[in-house]
Amino acid sequence: MSTYECLLRARAYFDAWTAELHLPARACLEAVVEKEPTNAEALAWLSIVYGDEYTGPFNPRPELYDAMKMSVQTAEKAALLEPSSQMARLALSNAYFFAHNVERSIAEGRAAVRLNPNNVTVVGNVGFFMICAGYDEEGIELLDRAVALNPYHTNWYHFAYFHYEYRHREYQKALETLNKINLPDWVPTQTFFVATYSRLGRDAEMKQAAAQVKRLNPAYSIRTLEKESRTWNMPESHIADLATELRKAGIPENN
Repeated sequence: MSTYECLLRARAYFDAWTAELHLPARACLEAVVEKEPTNAEALAWLSIVYGDEYTGPFNPRPELYDAMKMSVQTAEKAALLEPSSQMARLALSNAYFFAHNVERSIAEGRAAVRLNPNNVTVVGNVGFFMICAGYDEEGIELLDRAVALNPYHTNWYHFAYFHYEYRHREYQKALETLNKINLPDWVPTQTFFVATYSRLGRDAEMKQAAAQVKRLNPAYSIRTLEKESRTWNMPESHIADLATELRKAGIPENN
């Protein structure tokens, strides 16, 4: 396919964020970069795709490379080629975020937003990561702006809204947000249901959600929650709060 078609495929993958779409997006982006090694936008998208091999994890190839190192290196190359490229700055923000250099990630995210504050992809993504890392008020402002710019926004925005609402003790709103996600077979969704039902005192539904967690991943534990949450740079106080509610539902410490 053409370079333009490949970049469209990368954008479609980014909105859907599934392992199935990740594979063809990575394949075509690697082909484009091989033919056009100075294409900063393709490099930026490839950096994001490499990062998702770590976070998904989607289609990892640990025998070939360290996905996080590749994500950082590819983003840095894109930004070096085109310092004013918004996508390159977004890719840097993403790569530094998952390399746990949060301050630098937020700085690059702010720079990306300044380059075009009406780019929904960038504004929403930066707002999402800010909320994950506890920059709640700045993050919610960006996420609200992204939703205002595109009411038909990507589904995963709801996870950021959930964390914001849960942290601000708006548990009924958090539950309503979870019901919008429509990913019942994804373990984190069910763990968030467990914590929220527990906070609302709805014990029967809490136990049902806990049973779903066990069905989807019999090895799931508090340690799993902590590891996954730290991947996303969640504040330790937020992780501890979620863990407390999961313990009430019988989720084990280790498995």
